[in-house]
Amino acid sequence: MHKNKSLKELNILRAIAFILVVEQHTMGGFYRTKNITNLNYGIFSLLYVMAKPAVSIFVCISGIVLFYNYSEKFNVAKYYKKRISSIIIPYITWSLIYLFLSGDMSHIIMILLSGGARFHLWYMGMIIRLLIYFPIILYLSKKVYKSNTFVKIAIFILLVISYYYLNKYQNEICHYIINLIYSNPTKYEKKFINISPLFWYLYFIIGIYISFSYDKFKKIILKYKALIFIGYIFLLSYSYLNQVKVIKFNRCLYLAYCVFSFLALYIVSVKFTNKTGTCNFFNFISRYSFSSYLAHIWVLGKLMKIMQWSHENILLYGLTLWLGTSIAAPFLMKLITYIPFTKVITGKPSSNALLLKITGKTGFGQSV
Repeated sequence: MHKNKSLKELNILRAIAFILVVEQHTMGGFYRTKNITNLNYGIFSLLYVMAKPAVSIFVCISGIVLFYNYSEKFNVAKYYKKRISSIIIPYITWSLIYLFLSGDMSHIIMILLSGGARFHLWYMGMIIRLLIYFPIILYLSKKVYKSNTFVKIAIFILLVISYYYLNKYQNEICHYIINLIYSNPTKYEKKFINISPLFWYLYFIIGIYISFSYDKFKKIILKYKALIFIGYIFLLSYSYLNQVKVIKFNRCLYLAYCVFSFLALYIVSVKFTNKTGTCNFFNFISRYSFSSYLAHIWVLGKLMKIMQWSHENILLYGLTLWLGTSIAAPFLMKLITYIPFTKVITGKPSSNALLLKITGKTGFGQSV
């Protein structure tokens, strides 16, 4: 790979994944609404199913980007310093905000470790551990990268098969570990075990393998895009029928659906890179996607209170909440960056522009 090349399509894909997360957290509630019409139930269920692979897409992107950025040059101290300042501190900040708003400040340590401050923060409890382990994963991945093709394929097949059984017996594994470690576990201790990155490693490994030969991967995916979309539509149809309880759950098909969702949306993202306006829009959302993820449940709650007028049309209400939150959260995070010392909230360097406008002075105390 040419390390000086910007992976624009991954920025767009990250933005799409964020929008899917918001979609999942809105549509997931509406399709369970009592007395919902069959039409609305079908629409909400389809939208919810389309959004379910969002986390696996995020994890896959992380695998690609981390190996892409650090495979040739890696400074452990700088790596951890960046993760602490741009990810861990904002996560702690938002967790404390949610805990303060809920009025429950007990069990703070375990809540932070398990992502228990709000339901969506479980992902942070998982991904932060994965980021902590990354130097070890990077070391092992570089060993695999330098091996021959046969070894690479054999290891990948072994990891896929292992993941299948790990996923299949996740509940039993968690139950065993919880009973082994804790005599009387709290709900947060149980959650800490249940959200282990071990249960998401397949998508991270896929991302790393993609990064091994990124340009070749991109070329092949675009060459066979028609077949990928056919596979995606088939697997989406299966997932939808399973969601509405028409057919039974099949683990292989569901795991394949998550992978094909990534591939299909990757192709869409590549196409969007050629459309300047669309590309800029998604790049904006992508830049603030992390802090928007942390904040979007709060933003969603505020919009629900504001939009009382649309309750009579539940479909309009759900769609407006989804799209409104997807846009409002990144814009809010952008506005917050104009307030000094707000990196602890957004993970992005704050601008002194607002302070300078108010004081009429430069950062050195001189008049502008």
